[in-house]
Amino acid sequence: MRLPIVFSLLFLTTLVCADGLANGFERMWIYYAFLLDVKLASVNGGTRSILLNCASDAKFRDVMAAISTKDISHLTILSDEENRFPPIRETAKRLLDIGLTERYDSEEVIKGQRSFTRMISDLGWMVNNIKSQLTPEQLAPMKDASHRANESLMLARQIMSLLRSVKFHVGITGKAARYQGGDLGWSMGGGHRLGKDQSQFRSFRRGSKSKS
Repeated sequence: MRLPIVFSLLFLTTLVCADGLANGFERMWIYYAFLLDVKLASVNGGTRSILLNCASDAKFRDVMAAISTKDISHLTILSDEENRFPPIRETAKRLLDIGLTERYDSEEVIKGQRSFTRMISDLGWMVNNIKSQLTPEQLAPMKDASHRANESLMLARQIMSLLRSVKFHVGITGKAARYQGGDLGWSMGGGHRLGKDQSQFRSFRRGSKSKS
């Protein structure tokens, strides 16, 4: 009976880590959305809409400190804190490793927006609106920021989709895990995709070491 319990805990731990990694990608998305917002304001002389408590020259660490709900002054996030264009996967993995993937403050991202879900939706609209207002020439210096904003959101959505798939197949309802014998398939209330889903999550973490 001990072996099924160990594997149950392993899969639950995987779910928690996957959720944290998705949060890390969301943080990357917010940061690159901020850079695009800064660029638009500098071009048209208008006011910014994202992370108003951050100076326009704020670096990644400053943005993470602004949206975090805990003190991060003791943490080293990037090896090069001056890098304004940190790689996506590597940095999201770093945020997970240092425990900086808890729920962030939605009102810091968009002033007055207390709904986390609505903030995500509004931010997506803002990013698309910013891109539509910048000419190709104006957007060119921010090409990396634009691509990385898209990549961050895509990766966050992929992991959340994977999480929903895992939770559906696992059916976490307090039922005991059952060893299925022979093929080492595990089921917690039904489903044999756990090993596959966990492998997919691991591929995200491995990919973070070599891709930006």
